[in-house]
Amino acid sequence: MASYLLDAISIQLFVSLIILVVEVLAVHIGLVVCLIKFRYYRGKYQTLKDLKKFKDFVSKEVKPLVETTDSEAQSDESCFDNNGYLSIIKEKIVEKSFPLHDIAGEQHQQHPLESRKVSVAPSADTYGEGYVNEEMYTFSHPNNKYQTDDVQYQIEEGPPQYDEYNGQQQASYLDEPSQFSGIDTEKMVDFSRDQLDVDREEIATRTGADKLWVPNGFHGKTTVLNLYVTQLITSSQLQQLHLGQIGLEEIMNYTWRFLYGDSPVGGVLDIKTRETYNVSEAFEKGLLSKKQAIMLLEAQACLACMINPKSGEKLRVEDALIAGYVSAKFKRHLLLAEQAVFGFEAVDGQILSLFDAMKLGMVPQGMAYRIMEVQFVTGGLICPRRRHRVPTNVALHSGLIDTQTLGVLQNRQSGESYRKLYDTAQDDPESGFRVIYIDPASAVPKEPKSIDHTMFDEPVQHFNTGNKLETLAQSGMIDQAILQKFKKGEIDESAVKEKLMPFVGGSGAIGGVLHKESGQIYSFAEALELRLIKRSVAIEFMQAQIATGGLINPKTGEKTSLQNGISYNWVPKIFEHTLLEAERAYKGFTLAGHSGPVPLVEAIRVGIVGEMQGTRFLEAQVATGGLVDPAYGYRIPLDMAKSQNLVDNRVMGLLTPETSEQKGYIDPQTGENKTYEELLSACAKRNNIPLLQVTDRANQITQNQMVFIG
Repeated sequence: MASYLLDAISIQLFVSLIILVVEVLAVHIGLVVCLIKFRYYRGKYQTLKDLKKFKDFVSKEVKPLVETTDSEAQSDESCFDNNGYLSIIKEKIVEKSFPLHDIAGEQHQQHPLESRKVSVAPSADTYGEGYVNEEMYTFSHPNNKYQTDDVQYQIEEGPPQYDEYNGQQQASYLDEPSQFSGIDTEKMVDFSRDQLDVDREEIATRTGADKLWVPNGFHGKTTVLNLYVTQLITSSQLQQLHLGQIGLEEIMNYTWRFLYGDSPVGGVLDIKTRETYNVSEAFEKGLLSKKQAIMLLEAQACLACMINPKSGEKLRVEDALIAGYVSAKFKRHLLLAEQAVFGFEAVDGQILSLFDAMKLGMVPQGMAYRIMEVQFVTGGLICPRRRHRVPTNVALHSGLIDTQTLGVLQNRQSGESYRKLYDTAQDDPESGFRVIYIDPASAVPKEPKSIDHTMFDEPVQHFNTGNKLETLAQSGMIDQAILQKFKKGEIDESAVKEKLMPFVGGSGAIGGVLHKESGQIYSFAEALELRLIKRSVAIEFMQAQIATGGLINPKTGEKTSLQNGISYNWVPKIFEHTLLEAERAYKGFTLAGHSGPVPLVEAIRVGIVGEMQGTRFLEAQVATGGLVDPAYGYRIPLDMAKSQNLVDNRVMGLLTPETSEQKGYIDPQTGENKTYEELLSACAKRNNIPLLQVTDRANQITQNQMVFIG
């Protein structure tokens, strides 16, 4: 019975296989038939298409021959020469140079669109004379060529080549009379679609405006395309440039204020001696206050125009520093201001405007407002991507400013604003720059600063006591030789401050986080609220800030105490008790039997603060300059503290971990244990503030993380 069943199944399988093979063959045969039909009908369609072309050619109206004195030359057979097409004279462009000179005196590169096109059509076997741009040219054309000094015409055999799309566009210009009559219609472009920036950019590109450059007032150049997209030139003006009716000189005349603008205040004129000084010299001579000097220098820097009124030079900040007419102590501030012209580089390499950089915290808000005011006063906001100034309506449309910020700038109190200084300045006939006329007798004299050669009075945040230089020298922070020279008056106070400031203020702690995807800057409290970091990580880094001097606003760099930070809403009040311990690590602990504040190292030794938490505070202090002495507020480097027996071997072991488990901080990006110094070195900097780079938290379990289930 089983054998019969197997035979039946085998027969059924065999039949099914035969049916499948037949179906596959049928499908293949059908595909072959379809392919044959497709080729047949395609050939038939091509034949009909060629026949239609032939009928159109035969039915085409042929213009009658022009009567000439040489009737024999126009025989019936002449129309069939050159395969039935008449000779076509192709025009070649006469390159007529119109050199443009920028401020630096460099010759502008001539572009083909500035050339003038002429049409000459003498008879086939005569010589002729013609006038091109009021100059006479004599034509000789052996071998079907017309030759002049600047022009060469070649007779090309064969049918003309037509662009169907261009022909349709040209029809609208040919149907109606205009000022462009007589112009080669192949160069005409449809300028009617110029409402959107994208369309204007496409139109400018088709006319070649993206390859036409004009100089600007920022030691660079911009394209005519940029001028057209920002509506500084009209469609009619671009069309005239495209057709060769105007040149780049006219375009520069139309847009001069937005290319160059007005020069900032260049210096000061002493009305008694009639001597002109640059801003730095005027400040050194007491003709300007420090606030005025910084405002004037900042205004020059944000226009990339550091002015020396004596020589007439206008340089960038770096070049002005090398030339020596800008003080080096303003370098960092002026370089930041100069980026308002050329743009601020974001994390992803994108160039940001001043307004965008201000929103991201890369520029302090007050400084950004001052720079915007300067640019408005001297001609308009500068677009770093377009490399020229723009009108206010275009600035609003392009996102270079918003209506709220514009209202703030318009309603600013005059006070000692830049507009007030600019309005009081006058044009100097000798230098050509605007200068402020000042009478030395009316200038506020500087009060002489009394110098105590025994004290270092530079203020330290949260500490009001001065530091004796002898004490600092005994601590090894300053060389005894330098101290003796200072006491004798052989070196000035600035040299001593330069040596001591790293020990007084320390370097900056990690101020916040930088979100990689958006480029936004957040404080640790804000990052916690956005769930970019964990609560424990946020608390540890806020404690590190306070243990090194105070809470930090990562957008402005401002530093303040814990109580002020809570009142400013920098941190939630619920964190106050947790962060108080860190504030004591900076200001000192209170311990019975000690008259003054107890330093953190001693507090760890006697058990006032936990060893793990105290080690994290010490790590942050060492990484930012050294251990804090709460009695005076200055820092002591770790190696110096060890040499003076201020730390024992046990504390040194805590600060030099051998395994990752002994490191006190967690990298919020990877979840790995690291020292504060390792995290600080890996930070990105914005406005010289170290920031941890983070991304959106992924739902992943990394190595060394503990997971609790249930």
